[in-house]
Amino acid sequence: MQTSWGKIIGYSLLTLVLLNILYAFFLYEKRYEPITITLTVETDFDSYTWYSLQPNFSDSISKTETLPLFKNKLNTIVTTINQPEGLQFFGFYWSGSTKGSIIIKDVTLASKNKVRTFNNLDKFVNYSSTNVTPVSTQNSIIATAGQKGNGWLMLNLEGFEKIAKTKQFTPLGWVTNILLLMVLLVMGRFYINTVPYNFTNLKVEGSALYKARNYLFYLWMFLLPFWLIISHILLAVSLALTLVHFIVEKEKFHFRELKNFIPLGTLFLAIMIVNVFFHFETIGTDFGNYSYFLLAPFLFLGVQRAQMVKIFKVFQIAVVTYVFLLVIAIIERYLHLSSNYNFTRFFFETVEQYWHSSYLAGLIVVALLFEFQRKKIRISVMLFSMLAFVFMYLSQARLPLLIGLVLMVSVTIIQFPKKLKTIYISVGVSLVLLAGVFVYTSNEARERITTIFLVNDTKKMDARPELWREAFAISTTHLVSGIGSQNVRDALSNNLEVDSEIKYRRYNVHNQYLEFLLAYGILVPTMLIFVILIPIILGFRTTTLFLIYFSIAMLVESYFSRQAGVVVFSIFYCFFIFYDCKSKQHTEASSQ
Repeated sequence: MQTSWGKIIGYSLLTLVLLNILYAFFLYEKRYEPITITLTVETDFDSYTWYSLQPNFSDSISKTETLPLFKNKLNTIVTTINQPEGLQFFGFYWSGSTKGSIIIKDVTLASKNKVRTFNNLDKFVNYSSTNVTPVSTQNSIIATAGQKGNGWLMLNLEGFEKIAKTKQFTPLGWVTNILLLMVLLVMGRFYINTVPYNFTNLKVEGSALYKARNYLFYLWMFLLPFWLIISHILLAVSLALTLVHFIVEKEKFHFRELKNFIPLGTLFLAIMIVNVFFHFETIGTDFGNYSYFLLAPFLFLGVQRAQMVKIFKVFQIAVVTYVFLLVIAIIERYLHLSSNYNFTRFFFETVEQYWHSSYLAGLIVVALLFEFQRKKIRISVMLFSMLAFVFMYLSQARLPLLIGLVLMVSVTIIQFPKKLKTIYISVGVSLVLLAGVFVYTSNEARERITTIFLVNDTKKMDARPELWREAFAISTTHLVSGIGSQNVRDALSNNLEVDSEIKYRRYNVHNQYLEFLLAYGILVPTMLIFVILIPIILGFRTTTLFLIYFSIAMLVESYFSRQAGVVVFSIFYCFFIFYDCKSKQHTEASSQ
């Protein structure tokens, strides 16, 4: 009994230490040192100026000291901002904007004994008040008024954050550690005998090179939710080990699976070809961004099916651990907030500090779908799924939540006995048809759906419909060549209406198909559709679930405009195709 409790305490303390290390290094808290902004302002009218700002995790908006501006003189404005939580927005205001123009130049930021001088002011302003038209160049910003009222420029916070941000690598709080230790001790009392088995089950059998490759996959899959940027290094190392492994043990490699990745490779080549002929200046950038499409198919060559299941199990453990620690971080930090801030908004904004919420939701859905389709559903999996859906709802990842829920219910029904399956499918189809008729005939229902999916928590209409309309309009005149990936945001901003609230926010299209159409013309989105459809046509079951999710999610997100989207899609697209190929081979071998 003493030995058993010794193991329980030992495992519990070790787990607690590991959780604290992960929490401190990967969920560090961002704090901001005081920052001094200095700029020169020249006007052709007498006026007053001030800054208006809203701190993160606060509903209050404050103003700095009002300072005079004298016409036809160089006015140097120096202001210090001290907001440890950071800023939601930071605006430069002036009065009497109808009287003329205002010129801003010589902008510098100082914080933590560092000074940054803005040599290019072209991206210094995000957007402006509707009565002002700003023109930004490298050296200055000229804002001219067209209507009566105070003028303002909402400043890009990226430069402010870079110079003032600090990272606080702090472990979990004492109360949290004590509670976690108690939970771990209780769990250890019931599951102590399964811990050694679970670790032993992850053991890799085979040659030294094969072991090295797979243990590296374990490391990669575990770090993926915590530290995605390390994927670039681990990709290179994994490919190098794969090459050496092939040279040493050629007989264990079968290249016939690679034919399934021809569409993905062709998508990469299509992007490069369009760039060669029409956008030569972006070849280097796009090659780096989309090289995963070309390289990822070689990652899992020579890896056995049973080993792939173990690799994915590590990924699932990582996702659960990451979400668990993230929720703890949110709760701990919310309890320490000095302001009475809305919890759901705080939840969403904290998640967004580490992951775009829809991308993180994608990881969660992928982890769950694999578990649902592989075997009979356990109570523990259902419980984890419910908690995952709550997390996605609070982080405002509503469409991923809906897609994931529908797919998981569908997969569960498919596993029912034939008679019961027929009943559930019939009832489900009937309910969908009735719901469709109800939504079509009810204005209230359509408004409710719009509120859920196209209105955010600040009660503002989602920008996507406006972006889609402009993207399609521009694309119709560039169907062959596109406008180039580097021009997408500027083109959308320039073509939006002057009174649009998002005109100067430089959004991407928020639709991957339209994003590719606008950037590269019709060829590239056509190849993307082939990338999605061919594995489905070939009957790759796990890959089909993965692609159904992503094909729908890409209707509302430009997933490949962020490196995280390219990495996640490429790795798991290749992983699931290899897994399904090996599953087919295993089934065929078993039936003979």
